[in-house]
Amino acid sequence: MSTQKSVYLWKNILVLVVAFTVFTLVFSFPRSQNRRFQINTSWQQQQQQRQARPRRQNWWVWRRRQILQDQWNPDIYQRLRWDILPPGHRRRPQQAGEISPEERGNRFEGDMSVNPPLRKKRGVLSDKFQRWPIGIIPYTLHKSYNTAQRSLILKAMNEITSKTVVRGSRCIYFTPRTHQPDYLDIKPDVGCFSSVGKNGGSQTLSLEPDCFYKGTIMHELLHSVGLWHEQSRTDRDNYVTVNYENILADPVVNRSVNFLKYSVDYIDDLGLPYDYQSIMHYGFAFFAKDPYSPTLSPKYPYAYIGQRKYISPIDVKKVQLLYGCGGHTKWDCNFEQQNICSWKQNTDDDFDWKVFKGSTPTAFTGPSGDNTNGLGYYIFAEANGHENRVTRLTSQRIPTNLYCIKLSYHMAGYTVGMLTLRAQFFDRHQTEVLFSKRGIQGDEWHKSDVEFQARSPFQLVLEAVIGSGREGDIAVDDIRVEPGFCNYKRNFRGIDLL
Repeated sequence: MSTQKSVYLWKNILVLVVAFTVFTLVFSFPRSQNRRFQINTSWQQQQQQRQARPRRQNWWVWRRRQILQDQWNPDIYQRLRWDILPPGHRRRPQQAGEISPEERGNRFEGDMSVNPPLRKKRGVLSDKFQRWPIGIIPYTLHKSYNTAQRSLILKAMNEITSKTVVRGSRCIYFTPRTHQPDYLDIKPDVGCFSSVGKNGGSQTLSLEPDCFYKGTIMHELLHSVGLWHEQSRTDRDNYVTVNYENILADPVVNRSVNFLKYSVDYIDDLGLPYDYQSIMHYGFAFFAKDPYSPTLSPKYPYAYIGQRKYISPIDVKKVQLLYGCGGHTKWDCNFEQQNICSWKQNTDDDFDWKVFKGSTPTAFTGPSGDNTNGLGYYIFAEANGHENRVTRLTSQRIPTNLYCIKLSYHMAGYTVGMLTLRAQFFDRHQTEVLFSKRGIQGDEWHKSDVEFQARSPFQLVLEAVIGSGREGDIAVDDIRVEPGFCNYKRNFRGIDLL
């Protein structure tokens, strides 16, 4: 009897266990499914957030996009400006109603002291009398500057000097004045400003206490070297938009003139591309009513303008070209010494090129002056008496490298023939045509830039084939052979432009 009770008890226990298990499975299944769905949803949300979060290498691009999306949100813009400037270069973000030191005073374009005669002729880069002789710029420092301020000025000078060095030789050099009649008088005045180029005698370069950032000092020093503001270029409308409605209304000075662009008759871009990175470019809110809204908007979305951190590669090139030290090689020739430099007249042609000045002898053909300013020398192949004949010039041996070969040419007249520039290789007796023009090109000088990757040593051959008549002079000027690319490769990735 006890055995039957025991079996009965165990059966009841087993039934209860099974019932409990079934009950648990039935009523907990929807909850587990719901929990699993919640876990999956949470995981998906985390993945989406992770994808939305900017990667480290694209962080600055993401910040720049945030500015564009927020339409120049002041808070984000201030944080961005503060974050991007490294220690030693940080400037407090521009506050409402505040202007930068370069904008103070009633100077021409804010920070330039320009004499009235010079305002009418802005192409200082073409005016040799406004360049400092052989690139030496004497200066004096005002006695009120303390040791730290003097040190920062010297650092800015040294950086410009070191960046513009060409093959170990200094292009420009700042030196303390001894007895020179023309010099920079660096002293604290109202705001930050400088004359452009050499004006003669003592010329003021003002650096008040608020100007003491190395980039601001370099900006003013480069004005004194001879550089103008980048946004004054003829082609600036292709790169920036001027928002005139946000330009500060000043009853004393018309600030809109600070945003004028000038024709090629007034300003020379030296054939270099527009430079968002230039230390000579205005900032986004210069002379603005609302400093949180732009007066200048770059047309490239991630371009940052108005940096005052370093002298850009194109700024360097401008200084080098301005002072004639922009990477000259022994194959360059501008014919100003009234000879053909290191080039040689060929002996297997029909006649020789001539070094000439002014208009060519035959009417209705040839240039009226050289390419630079109309007053110098150039070479030309005279058509009169040399119909259907050939003349050639040959350079010295040029080693293997990548080169940018530049020249200016003039081909005007009813019977103009053909001008060709070839590379003649030494190791395989072959030639490669780099440049060729045939027929009338108009009564003006034209420029040609050719990139050429030489796989072996070569020499250049400049050949003119005269046409069938006397009105077919062909002229050439300013031959340059520069190692490297013809144009700088600019980087537009977000904050890298600063």
